[in-house]
Amino acid sequence: QGQQPAAAQAQRALDKTELRAPFAAIVTERLGQTGELANPGTPLLRLVDAAHMEVSVQLQAAQAATLDSIKPQGLRFVSGDQSYPVQLRVITPAMDSRSRTREARLRFTGPSALPGSAGQLRWRQPAASLPAELISQRQGKLGVFTVQGQQARFVALPQAEVGRPVIARLTPETLVITEGRFRLRDGDAVRVK
Repeated sequence: QGQQPAAAQAQRALDKTELRAPFAAIVTERLGQTGELANPGTPLLRLVDAAHMEVSVQLQAAQAATLDSIKPQGLRFVSGDQSYPVQLRVITPAMDSRSRTREARLRFTGPSALPGSAGQLRWRQPAASLPAELISQRQGKLGVFTVQGQQARFVALPQAEVGRPVIARLTPETLVITEGRFRLRDGDAVRVK
C-alpha cells in the first residue's frame, strides 16, 4: 500500500510515453531515438497531414494574376505519368525578392499524390504566351520579331523577363520569326518559308 502512490505516478509517466497524432498523419521523419530522454515539447517526429494534402508552387507575378481567373477544373498537378485535379486555395500576398515569385497553395479535389512528390502545375491560360526561347533583346529591350509584309519588326514586350515565357498581346494571325532571329535587326528583309 505504501508503494501505490509511487506506482500510480510511474503509470502516469508511462502513459505519457505513448505518442498520438492530433490528426490522421503520415510520419515523414523520425527525430527522436528509442530510449532517448525527451522533455515535454521536444520534437520526436515530423508528420504530414494525410487528410489535407496540398501542392505548393512558385509563380511569376503574371502567372499568379491569371491563376485567380482560371476555372478550378482546368488546374492539374502532374507527377510522372499521373495527373491529379487541384483547386486553388490561396496565393500568398508576399513576393520572394530573390526569385520574384509568389507562392500558391492548391488542394487536391480527388485522389492526391504521395507526400513529397515533385511535378508540374498545368492549366490553360486565357491569353496566348510565347516560350522563353523566342524572346530576343535589342537596345536593352526584350521582345520578339514578327513579320510585317517582307520585313522583320521588333515588338517590345515590357513585361518579358529573361528565361521565362511571356504573355503576349499579339493577334493569332501574327507571324513570329523563329529561325535566324539572333542576328536580325528591325526592318531587315525576310522571307517566309
